[in-house]
Amino acid sequence: MILLAVTFVIIFINIILGLIVFLGGIKNASNIIFFLLTLVFSLLSVVNYISLLANDPMSMLFWVRLVMVLAATHTFLFVILARSFPDDKIKYDNFFKIILVSFIGIIFLSFSTFVFEKINLINDRIITVPGKLIVLYGAWAMFCISCAIYLLYKKYKNELVDGSKKYQLRFILIGSLITYSLLIVMNFIVVNVFQYTAVVKLTAIFSLPFIVLTFYAILKHG
Repeated sequence: MILLAVTFVIIFINIILGLIVFLGGIKNASNIIFFLLTLVFSLLSVVNYISLLANDPMSMLFWVRLVMVLAATHTFLFVILARSFPDDKIKYDNFFKIILVSFIGIIFLSFSTFVFEKINLINDRIITVPGKLIVLYGAWAMFCISCAIYLLYKKYKNELVDGSKKYQLRFILIGSLITYSLLIVMNFIVVNVFQYTAVVKLTAIFSLPFIVLTFYAILKHG
């Protein structure tokens, strides 16, 4: 119960921080995407909890697949944020189109047997049975996250970027590395390789470094 209460407190904080940033620049693409990220992270935390409380394998399977959809969504938004920040517009180029099309494909896969085939309950233990294309899902997520972090780092090292923007990028980079490292290791590798699903309850906590440091970077140095 304590962890559940902490989760909802963090969700509330995340949404408030996202809303503050959004209202600070409602026409700024980076602010809008950050707000959407806070909403998706919050939904992901709630759905992760629900997936563990479901009573039958079919219900669990639905919620687990929804988790994968939301995880893909925040990964997609993270790439778009990394490309647009600190500008106020989204770049609609060929790279954006490729990422968008691949994201739509991953969404369809996430709701199919190709990512998660079924869920077994053995002695009250949840055993997820990965589909044939779970590796493709993981590779796509790793590619997107790596691209996003590389883009942020490249902008940070750019000599033409002024001091205040470098401060912003530094904080976002640190938050991104912490949060997405935790999500990849704990929510993907630990769950799928070691079949330890209880760790997904910590999703809201994992989101804090990215949300808080990005909020601080935008508000303090924006």
